[in-house]
Amino acid sequence: MKFNVTFSHTPKQFEEMLMAEFEKPFREAVIELFTRIIQRTPVDTGRAKANWQPANGRYIEDRSLNQYDKEGTATINKVRDVLSKWKLSDGFVSLCNNLNYIVPLEYGFSNKAPTGMVRISIEEWDDIVNEAWAKAQSK
Repeated sequence: MKFNVTFSHTPKQFEEMLMAEFEKPFREAVIELFTRIIQRTPVDTGRAKANWQPANGRYIEDRSLNQYDKEGTATINKVRDVLSKWKLSDGFVSLCNNLNYIVPLEYGFSNKAPTGMVRISIEEWDDIVNEAWAKAQSK
């Protein structure tokens, strides 16, 4: 990444330039993290995958969806859509799943995901960020 900063830029313009440069790689890293969680969610009916709900600057209320997504494609597209609107100034992003059996799934209840989905994906966060940052710098 290269910054074309001159003394003619105001501090606010400089801040906006920095935010724009950091938002994209961070957004891509979060999308990748959420995608890994969704893809690792074990599938029986597809309801567990469909109940991953992304949000910008808020948490999802205690509700579950009566939706099914065996492949995870629609849910990942929802993540991409929500995060495409996210800016650093919005604060945090979240991915919630309020199904009553999501915690047992995370802790190995399913033989399809004996090591869970969230914990193993979070362990990969540093690598995900480094890959997103390297990709952004190469442009």
